[in-house]
Amino acid sequence: MFQIISGDGAVIDYQRVGSGPLAIVVASMKPDTVAALTRALLRGFSVLLYNPGGRDDAGILADIAALVAAEGGAAFIFAADAASVPALEAAAALPRNIRALALYQPRIDPLRRAEAPPLHWQNAIMPVLVLDGEKGPGDGAAQADWMAASLHNGERITLADQGVDFDPQIMAPLLTVFFEMGTVQVH
Repeated sequence: MFQIISGDGAVIDYQRVGSGPLAIVVASMKPDTVAALTRALLRGFSVLLYNPGGRDDAGILADIAALVAAEGGAAFIFAADAASVPALEAAAALPRNIRALALYQPRIDPLRRAEAPPLHWQNAIMPVLVLDGEKGPGDGAAQADWMAASLHNGERITLADQGVDFDPQIMAPLLTVFFEMGTVQVH
């Protein structure tokens, strides 16, 4: 376990395993899902596990920036659920440091969705993959659509037979291709 100090003074505990390009998993998922996803991603990446537990959006953004800086200055990021918006905010703030961003089942406040997406999200110039699961919450697809439509380089996919708790054996190969190629589209 490693520790660093975030930009807002908070102490961040994180774990890094494997070797290769850095992939940060913002671990807001179930522990067994995180463990299985990490094992699958280790085939090609150094995986940094960070659990934002209790941090607000600004705190998560500061934490991601500190983690990227401490671990070499460039990373791929995967975040899910409530961690999706702050991960996108971090990508918009660090467009030269985030190589690609994948977001699963982004949770966006309905009041925020009633407004236009923030213009600064266009600063997230890296490839961004926004995913939802076919069996996810009722408005999950609409939330993912709203987010993806606001991005300069966004790609949008719904995963068949997946819900809020995705299958890591399906997600890991998809993330690997996306992180390596910048797309999951077959041409």
